[in-house]
Amino acid sequence: MEFVYHNVDELRSGKQHWRILVKVVRIWYSQGFASSKLPLSLELVLMDDKGSKIHAIIKKTLMYKFEKLLVEGNVYSLSSFVLVDSSGDYKPTRHNYKICFMYNTEVRHMPHITIDEFPYSFVSLADILAPSYDSGYLIDVIGILTGVGVEREIVTNGKKSKMNVIEIESAGLRIECALFGAYVDELANFLGGGELNNPVVIIQFAKVKSFQGNNSLQNVHGATKILFDPDLPMASVLKSNYLDANASASHTLSQLSDSKSVSGEEDFLVLTSSKSIAELSDIKKDCVCVVYGTILPMEEGVDWWYTACRCSRKVYADERMFFCEGCNRHVIAVYPRFRLQLRVEDNSGSANFILFDKEATALLGKTCTEMVDSCDRNEGGTGLPVELTSVFGRSALFKIEVKNFQGQRFDRSRFETSYRVKRVCTDELIIEQFKHLQLDLSVGASSSRGMLTPQSTLNKEVLRNEDIGKDLLDEFVVVSSEKVSEPDLSSELPTTDLNANTQETISPKRSPSPDNEGVQVLSNRKKKVIPKAKKDKI
Repeated sequence: MEFVYHNVDELRSGKQHWRILVKVVRIWYSQGFASSKLPLSLELVLMDDKGSKIHAIIKKTLMYKFEKLLVEGNVYSLSSFVLVDSSGDYKPTRHNYKICFMYNTEVRHMPHITIDEFPYSFVSLADILAPSYDSGYLIDVIGILTGVGVEREIVTNGKKSKMNVIEIESAGLRIECALFGAYVDELANFLGGGELNNPVVIIQFAKVKSFQGNNSLQNVHGATKILFDPDLPMASVLKSNYLDANASASHTLSQLSDSKSVSGEEDFLVLTSSKSIAELSDIKKDCVCVVYGTILPMEEGVDWWYTACRCSRKVYADERMFFCEGCNRHVIAVYPRFRLQLRVEDNSGSANFILFDKEATALLGKTCTEMVDSCDRNEGGTGLPVELTSVFGRSALFKIEVKNFQGQRFDRSRFETSYRVKRVCTDELIIEQFKHLQLDLSVGASSSRGMLTPQSTLNKEVLRNEDIGKDLLDEFVVVSSEKVSEPDLSSELPTTDLNANTQETISPKRSPSPDNEGVQVLSNRKKKVIPKAKKDKI
């Protein structure tokens, strides 16, 4: 029986009967939490004979039915599937939809049919390194391997894993890529037995990460595929062009400098400009600056923490569980996270500074879980925690992020801007040095006000590998370096998601609920209990 097959580009929602003939370009398991025994799903990238690609997903309850039928590189006929909108932070393809396998989805292996379309969609380094590059999609990259870092050990979800960095070059531009876990072993195997004569590297389905204005690459566990010195015509052409452009090119790989943490002295005195609070409102573009100020007392009744999912986003009480919009699912294990809104003043004015988990923990010397537990044991205590009130009246250096709101629909002058704190320094020696520098700048009016003059030449490239070493502030924590996650609250401030190291869970009954539906509220205000009729639903 002859079937009529649709092209992948034709797939749209609404129609129920589609049949496609596709090759499995990539197949991988999407892993869940460390405690989960099963992967969350089986993911695929499918390509038709026109070279068009689409993402497909098989949820874990159906993996047993399809996982043994599907093999990477084989061609299949698919029908009776559902199309949903493509979503997620890193989409494997640029198709507007993705395929969801159903119980009755028909999968037929077509061994007599071949699809020989080129499976890669390479993106130039010039596009990737552009500040405005859209990093919402996984990409393919090809280049010459020019440098390798030092293999190190990191911890994620309490488990140790390997980490290394490579550098690739193409068309005179270079970019770094962080490798984790099994990808580090692949690199080590190649370096140990390969011919390292300007090897070509293909990185398929990598994600683009940005830190301090610098874009770099990172593997995605399972999805990314790396080929070292592949036997492909275009790899030979790339190597030949590279040798022609670099007649004296070294045949040995350069050793990338090991990642280095930027010290507080460098960060607050040399690398970051200083501003007064009054000057913040005059800043016209996004920037990071240092402000020296004194913390004012906080009014009682102001919430200083919220309930978060493991992804650090706010959750909402629903159906005896919590719903996380970031993960788009219900969760049971939730955690307390800091969100401190402090009023800070200097001799020019005052402003609201927002501190999330990492910065608040550094300032208060306790994790949010410890402070919430302490408040819970203090029967009848409705005031602010002692650890919080102890910082009132103290002065500190705040490295803050200033966002430009020009072009947005609201009138900025009608709202008081809050500034997110990226780092806090209470070291008296650094603060004294900061004061002396400010005094010197005020005396020598020849230099721009508020801009610190570096006392020594400092190579800012140390920031690039720090970015990679911390897994680009996304998933990993360097061994022996305690990290606390920071949230992304879409309703409040734009922040960067960080996974938390904190493992303690809290009972939903003690968690502050944004919708107040049946959850006992614990905050700076007096505890209030919702009527029992609603509470039983939770």
